[in-house]
Amino acid sequence: MGEQTAAAVSCRGRGLFVSTANLFEVYGSAFIGNDLDGFRGVDSQVEFHSTAFEDNCLTNDPERLSATLNGQLSLKNCPLSVVMGCHVENFTAPTRTLCRRGIVIEGGGCSTIMSNRLVGVGVGPGSPDEDDSSEVRGIFITGGASSAVMPCTVLANAFVQVKTAIEIDGGTALAKDCIMGARRVEFGTGDVVLPTSASDSGLAVLGNRKLGTGGLARGMFVPPRLNTAGNPLPNLTGDDAGYVLFDTTNNLLQLWNGTNWRSIALNP
Repeated sequence: MGEQTAAAVSCRGRGLFVSTANLFEVYGSAFIGNDLDGFRGVDSQVEFHSTAFEDNCLTNDPERLSATLNGQLSLKNCPLSVVMGCHVENFTAPTRTLCRRGIVIEGGGCSTIMSNRLVGVGVGPGSPDEDDSSEVRGIFITGGASSAVMPCTVLANAFVQVKTAIEIDGGTALAKDCIMGARRVEFGTGDVVLPTSASDSGLAVLGNRKLGTGGLARGMFVPPRLNTAGNPLPNLTGDDAGYVLFDTTNNLLQLWNGTNWRSIALNP
C-alpha cells in the first residue's frame, strides 16, 4: 500500500501520519507548509522516493513538537525504511524557533538514506548566511530510549546551506553500528557530528572529506577504544577474527585475530 502523487499542504497537524503499517510506499508526492512533521511514521516499514518535504514544522509550541525528535520527515521505530531521491527544503529558517531538522530516524534500525538533496535557507549570491543554530541537522539518527543497535546506512547525499549536515547520536541515545558514506556539500558548512568517542559505536565512515570542523580527511574512520592508561583492550569472547580498533592507550591500531589483539605497526 502507499501514496502515489499526493500532496499534503498547510495542514494544522502533520501532513501524513502512519502507524503500524507494513510495506508503505510514498513516491511523487509533496508535504509542504504543515504545522508539524511533513510525514511522521511510527512502528512501520516505509519507503520514500522522489518526494518533497518543504517548510514543515511551523509551530513553535513545544507541547506539539520536539526540537530534536521531529523534522520534515521523522520516523520512530521504523525498521527497514528507505529514503531515496527526495528533496528536503527550507527547514532551517531563523523564524522557525523550535524545530530545524530535515530527516530524523529514531530507533528501528536498518534504514537507508541515499541520493537526497537537503537545502536550508539563504542559497545563492547575496543570500543571508546559513542558520548557525546548534539544533540544525540535515539528517539526525538516534537510538532512542533503548540506545539501540541499529545498523543504518547514510550513503551519498547533497547538502546546501545546512550548518550540521549529519549527526549520528553518541550521547545517552547512542546509535550503534552505523555506516556513513561520502556527502556532497554544495554550499555552506555541512559539518558532521559522529560518536567517535564511544567505544562501542561500531561506526564506519567511508570516503569522508571533513569530520566536524576539521580539515581534509579521506578513507575509513577506525573507531577508537577508550581505555584508562595501562589497561589492555578487552578480549572479544566468541567473536570472529578481523576486528580493527584504534587503541587510544598505546596509540596503535589493533587487530583481533580470534584469540588475541595484535598490534599493527605504524610508521612514525
